[in-house]
Amino acid sequence: MKKVIIAYLSSGFVDTKSIKKFLLNFKKNKPGYPHELIICFKLLKKSEKIKRKKLIKNYKFFDDKEKINDHEWGTLKRLCELNKNKKIFWMNDHSYPVSKNWLKKIMKHDKKKNFLGTSGSFSSHFSNSFFRHKNDNYLTALLKILFFLFSVPSFPNPHIRTTGFLINSNEFIEFMKSKRIKSKLQSFLIESGNNSLTNFFKRKKYDIFIVNKDGQKFSLQEMRKSYTFAYKKQNKFLISDNHIRNYLKLSKKEKIKRSKHVWGKNI
Repeated sequence: MKKVIIAYLSSGFVDTKSIKKFLLNFKKNKPGYPHELIICFKLLKKSEKIKRKKLIKNYKFFDDKEKINDHEWGTLKRLCELNKNKKIFWMNDHSYPVSKNWLKKIMKHDKKKNFLGTSGSFSSHFSNSFFRHKNDNYLTALLKILFFLFSVPSFPNPHIRTTGFLINSNEFIEFMKSKRIKSKLQSFLIESGNNSLTNFFKRKKYDIFIVNKDGQKFSLQEMRKSYTFAYKKQNKFLISDNHIRNYLKLSKKEKIKRSKHVWGKNI
């Protein structure tokens, strides 16, 4: 039984509270499977890096030296290049485990041609771009429509959410080989664009599943019923993130609206 690398991003775009929250929940909710935790530092000021090193104590860290912000994907690619042909479970700044034996539940479904995540969505940035964001002027809104028109499938756009997923490092290197991430909009495409991580594995004829708190797996078309993201009580997620936590704070009426936004009107 080979160890899985659990990789957590700790970047300069979030404060120290995030890594503290992650470590607290990581210690509380044991993965239940052989692993090695690596904290990935990205774009941290020297003083902040020293502070976070003291927090992680005996855990390993990867200090990403890249000065250009190529988002989490550049960091993960470089980590993969240092750890060829390894299983890596990736979490971003806002994520942490909330269930004991969470990695064991995921690894139960790990097979050679499976791609596994912990939550998913049907949403489409292209379809959503027709509803102008309150912070966007009309020109910005129009440019977003044009950008997503050629890069994102329209709704429904089933995909694994990239706040928690399991991948072989060699496969991620293959996926990223010709990609250059220089903006937040380009970063969105990794999760849900025409050439997303999910669609990469679709083209490779992989089986794609969401795994929930009960250790059950759900196909892309059925993942709403996993109760891991923006559906009814949403009480069976293995990995918490900021969007999952925000949904839990909504009123019943707001939750229904959010569910329709993610899964469509026929819920």
